[in-house]
Amino acid sequence: MQNKRIIWRGQPAAERVARNSSERERLNREYEMLTLFGGVHAPKVLCYENSAGAVRLVRSWLEGSTLDQVTHCERAQLIIRLRVMLWKIHQAGWIHGDLKPENIVSASTGPVLIDWEHAAPIGAEVSRLSARAVTIGMTHPDLIWGRGHVRSRFDIYALDQIAAVSIDYSGFIRQH
Repeated sequence: MQNKRIIWRGQPAAERVARNSSERERLNREYEMLTLFGGVHAPKVLCYENSAGAVRLVRSWLEGSTLDQVTHCERAQLIIRLRVMLWKIHQAGWIHGDLKPENIVSASTGPVLIDWEHAAPIGAEVSRLSARAVTIGMTHPDLIWGRGHVRSRFDIYALDQIAAVSIDYSGFIRQH
């Protein structure tokens, strides 16, 4: 499922359409998360339709760059803000589940997370999750191998991996 840029009621928007049962389940989860966190930590839902065997989700378009496209200095500042954001999401009982630079947008209001289809409730058995994202070097090993229970540590692990490539070992931010 890819985000497709469309015009929705005169405004740019992102559209995703799911046709098979696995995609529909993941898009339903994304809708649930955008409803919960949209406008602050995630894009706003503009339209959600579930008909004729397909699910369609239209969300606000985010102007900005993904984390992998910003300077190291800006990336370091965003990572600090992401830690606070993740704490709030975790306090609400959820993890994003697929934290990687391409899923973090540096918008004018700060960092915004996209692609929530792998979000999971904290405490759920990992082996019972219907889908788990695996990004080499970003995904916590317990999430990859289906061990234990969903923990906030899964997102923190991914954020630590992102930070490791953004900050010098000396502790100083790389300047570009």
